[in-house]
Amino acid sequence: MKYTIENESEAFLLLEDALGGKIGMDALELDFKGWPVVNIRVCGEGYDSTITPEMANAIIELQHAIHRSYARIVHNKSNARCLNGTEKDQLRLKVKVQKGSTNLPVDLTEYLKTVTTQVIDKVTPEQVVTMVVSIALIAGGCWAYKAFLNARVREKEVDAETHKAIALSEQETKRSEIMAKALSRDERLLHVKSDFDQARNEILKGTADAKMIQVGDLTLSGESARKLAHSARAESIDVQLNGNYIIIEVHHSHPDEVRLKLNRCSDGKEFYAKFRDASLDQEQIKILQRAEWDRSKVYLSINATELRGEVTTATVVSVTLQP
Repeated sequence: MKYTIENESEAFLLLEDALGGKIGMDALELDFKGWPVVNIRVCGEGYDSTITPEMANAIIELQHAIHRSYARIVHNKSNARCLNGTEKDQLRLKVKVQKGSTNLPVDLTEYLKTVTTQVIDKVTPEQVVTMVVSIALIAGGCWAYKAFLNARVREKEVDAETHKAIALSEQETKRSEIMAKALSRDERLLHVKSDFDQARNEILKGTADAKMIQVGDLTLSGESARKLAHSARAESIDVQLNGNYIIIEVHHSHPDEVRLKLNRCSDGKEFYAKFRDASLDQEQIKILQRAEWDRSKVYLSINATELRGEVTTATVVSVTLQP
């Protein structure tokens, strides 16, 4: 079955069908035709067919979001270090500065076609549609920009005109509910949204000195963009990563400390966790050793921190046999 998507409305209708179990098991073909293309237009002094250093940084952040989202969906990795040179070439953004103010059309269609090609034979047609169409809407939908700004405005004081510009319509509110359902189906999509929200924030910061910024049909003053931009970088959050794991590697390079490379059985996520020799009793150490030697599952209780879905620190606090 071939699905051609030419606009945001068609994308949401198809996503709703996928979430409702209306995508069959026949061979699937997804075609993104002229959408999504994010049109960023900036007016003001110094914005005459040029890209400022701040805008260049915003485009770089958008490229990073594309790399990270591809790594999450295709390789099930939380960072883009796993991408090879060929993949980076396929995902490289090509942004052309058009005359009249600074007009930057960012075409995301090739990026989405590349993702589709990589996942279409690995999961069900329903999962392909849910993953790829959700990413398309998160990365390039006008709804995504309004939803992002609508969440930000609750923390900021902006004028009535800005409130009106970013208010979600009844249809857009329904679309937010559809997307929330998609995000609940796959944790990776939550992190993809976070990646692209960071890029959106950099676009706001990069155009804060302009007179006006327009993204799709959304128009903001430079002053509003400045107020809505978040200057602080994302911070790590504390999480519990308890579950069944396979021990891939064991390292004893630090005195009194053991470092484990783990594979989480529930989703294949890999990361390193550590513990000190004295922090676990001998019975727990023996369970770990048997699990390593036998390549068998072991249940670990792990205190960790995550940044954008990537495990930044992890400590094993207890070990038991697989429940």
